[in-house]
Amino acid sequence: MLKQEQVNFFIENGYLVVNSETFFEDNFISDLKKMCKKTFLNYDNIELSNKIPEDNYYTNNQIYYVKNTSKKNNNKLFGIRATINNWSFKNGLSNYIENKNLLFSVKQLLNTNSISLHTSALIKVYPGCEGEPMKLHVDTPGFVDDTIKFVNKNKFVLNTLIYLNDVDKNLAPMRVCPKSHNDFIKINNYINKKNSSNKYKN
Repeated sequence: MLKQEQVNFFIENGYLVVNSETFFEDNFISDLKKMCKKTFLNYDNIELSNKIPEDNYYTNNQIYYVKNTSKKNNNKLFGIRATINNWSFKNGLSNYIENKNLLFSVKQLLNTNSISLHTSALIKVYPGCEGEPMKLHVDTPGFVDDTIKFVNKNKFVLNTLIYLNDVDKNLAPMRVCPKSHNDFIKINNYINKKNSSNKYKN
């Protein structure tokens, strides 16, 4: 599915960007977009969006709306990141996540015949959502008991993100640190020393 040079790029840099056409049928992305439209609150519906409380957290039908901006706006959905987990999603995400082309490519990248899914979610970011600006974030501690032991064996958690729309710097961009997986222990030790924190702290 993936070319060897793509696999090599991933091994060296720790990430890979692939066009959706490589994996999915033409209607795959459009179907997910339709589900998003039905599932999440409409940003343009000011009357509905203004029912969200003033605090930074709101739950509606197991969808979590979290404010992720310091800026003010009349629309209470401004700067919100909304998340619905796989098990709460009426139509289920398994039909999309268990796409044979996607799974085959994940196995290629990890050089294994066996993979396990730890979590999945459908996420919508509204205008003004800042994501995690200027912060470092690692998912590994959320999925394994001993991160250091896990990484010492050259094992990692692989995040697979499927973007339904183009993302720009004003709409929760995902930044990556190329090749940082090769120096995880060194980076982790440095940051923990600077912050006088535990080596297991994310």
